[in-house]
Amino acid sequence: MRRLLVIITTVLASVALVAGVAVAGLVGPDDWASVPGITTTADGPVSTTPTVLALRDARLRITVDGPGEVFVGTANPVDVESYLAGVRRLSVDELKPSGATHAVIVPGDARAPQVSPPDATFWLSRAHGSGSTSIDLQLDGVAPLSLVAMPVTGDGPLTMSVALRVPHAFAVAAGTAGAALVVLVLVALARRRARRDPSASSGAASSATVGDDVRRAGVPSALRAASIPVVVTAALTGCAAVPSRVPTADPQRVSITQRELGAAVSSYNDRNNKAIARAAAGDATLWAGVDLGAVLREDEYDTAYARAARSHKKAQKTTVRVDRAFAPSFSSYPMWFVASGTMSSGTTSDDHVWVFERASAVAPWRMSASADVRAGDVPTPVPTDRPSGARPSTATDAEVAAAKDASDVVRDFVRTGVSSKLVAGTDVADFRATLEKPAKATDSYLAPVQLDPLASDGTQDAATATRVVPTADGALAVTTYSYVAMIDADYGRVLSLGDPVVAKLTHQTGDLDAVVIHGVLTVVTRLPHEGSAKILGASWSTTLG
Repeated sequence: MRRLLVIITTVLASVALVAGVAVAGLVGPDDWASVPGITTTADGPVSTTPTVLALRDARLRITVDGPGEVFVGTANPVDVESYLAGVRRLSVDELKPSGATHAVIVPGDARAPQVSPPDATFWLSRAHGSGSTSIDLQLDGVAPLSLVAMPVTGDGPLTMSVALRVPHAFAVAAGTAGAALVVLVLVALARRRARRDPSASSGAASSATVGDDVRRAGVPSALRAASIPVVVTAALTGCAAVPSRVPTADPQRVSITQRELGAAVSSYNDRNNKAIARAAAGDATLWAGVDLGAVLREDEYDTAYARAARSHKKAQKTTVRVDRAFAPSFSSYPMWFVASGTMSSGTTSDDHVWVFERASAVAPWRMSASADVRAGDVPTPVPTDRPSGARPSTATDAEVAAAKDASDVVRDFVRTGVSSKLVAGTDVADFRATLEKPAKATDSYLAPVQLDPLASDGTQDAATATRVVPTADGALAVTTYSYVAMIDADYGRVLSLGDPVVAKLTHQTGDLDAVVIHGVLTVVTRLPHEGSAKILGASWSTTLG
């Protein structure tokens, strides 16, 4: 039995010695283990699916080499898919320790994105340079990640290598090998001493002698000494987190984070003030890069009016400052978020609620809705960095349905003038009164007002004309409409527009049987879970049609 124990101990110690030496040689003193380099056959971008980097407690070093300047970066998979849309690329969905990969060619008409990778702002980590370029990643398994590697200048295939750092791996391997070596040496000494004992005359006696010699050789004490590096090895292994793979789900992306908000607003202010300066000279061409939807229509009308009236004023710098952002999650672009804050120009400053939208990962944020709302009335947003178990940042179906119900009430009131609890005493009631005023002043008749949803793309898609975001106690809805109001002259009478500039812009000069007014309306509604909906504010503007 003791002979069997010695044999088993020898075999196990030999395996531990070989494994320890092999691991120590693989990782080296810096604890980095490298995967053999991967040479791609494609001369364009290489990307990974979220499953490749779906690791917890792992630190990776990714090195890319290629002709000319190369780029390597990581980002949310939603951003990567948007950025590389229409670009022919190699998509890696599996990377094995041996260096083997499984990849597919994603077809596309373009060889490179429209925006150079160093100029894109959505990267979470990035590096670029000539020749070999590396980034280090500390993966926590929480946020999904995709990697992109591509040439910035030059053509030709890329070589990509991956190294994994396992904390204390070298110490663990060396300790294991050292402990195994000590055990092998002690066992060898004991067996050598046993063979020299002249009292060994039979198999049974020999077996007993070996056992005695092992004890006399001090093997138990030696094993206790040898167990020290084993214990240290186990302790180091227990203290170090072992990299593990985590399950992946469909990637989501919060439309904008607090880290991104400042740069987004700064970019908007810069573009907006350039457009204002150009509009002061009667040129409306820059507005399309700043705003869209209802806000763009208002911009274009104001510029056209100033040009027709020859009343170009000196451009005043306008500054948007966002105090609160309500950012839902999306699985693809386009994306949007609701914000509240102040808009300052000259000596004036007003509270507003806005909607900003973005068409792609590299497109600028543009404003699609704006309404005057007192800052104190704006509810608290749901934090995007919410803890597990908190409510999501995206509105529920019930909240979207409540927003639609409120929108229907507004539409019915604007169309007919029949008031309700929701609209009474609000800015929406003031809007209706503004439409009625010319008719009352001329003893004319205001026909039923046509009020339709106005989406940011100019369509009447009700689902996208209303943006609903959750709040701490319910939801907040921002709805944009286009309206057409017709004032009919009484029998035997005629009407005319008092402002000749408006008459010229709308092609309604001279005496008319009816006057038609086109415009946009934006309404902000609070939808608490407890209690009734409340209109917080509304803004409207005449448009060209």
